[in-house]
Amino acid sequence: MCKANVIALFVSKHFLPIGTICIIPLGILSPTPAVYLHGKLPVVQICIVTLFFVIGTKFRLTEIQSALRCYKETAFGIIVVLLLTPVVGTKLLMLPKFRKVPRSALDAENGTLNNSWTIELPDFGPEEFRIGLQIFCVSPCASAFPTVVVTAANGNRALTLLIAVMATTISVFTVPVMTTWLIPAFQTASVSSLTILHRVALFILLPLI
Repeated sequence: MCKANVIALFVSKHFLPIGTICIIPLGILSPTPAVYLHGKLPVVQICIVTLFFVIGTKFRLTEIQSALRCYKETAFGIIVVLLLTPVVGTKLLMLPKFRKVPRSALDAENGTLNNSWTIELPDFGPEEFRIGLQIFCVSPCASAFPTVVVTAANGNRALTLLIAVMATTISVFTVPVMTTWLIPAFQTASVSSLTILHRVALFILLPLI
């Protein structure tokens, strides 16, 4: 196999990290084209529809049938995504902020354990940053990303996409409830599930089918 084919195969297999590494600096250095297109066209929606349309055309019927038979794995994945991760993630982020952490260290001079040494830790940021991380934990992962990663790792991409799409659809109803339950800042907020469900069906489910 010639060198060009090896490079092409490598890029094809690892296009996600390569594309991410290349596109982020480009977007930072030259955001004008993206801003212009965003003002003229629904770029985000077009990308989502195209991505799921391509993913849907690449699946074989046998892969889909095999994924549908893995109901235990599917149920476990959905529970982890929609229940376990939000609860554990948000509760860990509710831990008190700290500036100094007592740390036991070995005294180099006498070989004894020194419990009085403390280290200064930087502030994690404002309260809004913590709320943003909690929202990240409550929300399911983007449906396309795990499919791309699992495909690159030669995993069961059909099962991954099934879990991702089902979790995204169910999250329309669970995320508002989990958000008001787990995040104190959103206890008085209200979110319309029907509006979100319409967008999920239009931009994810329909192109995939």
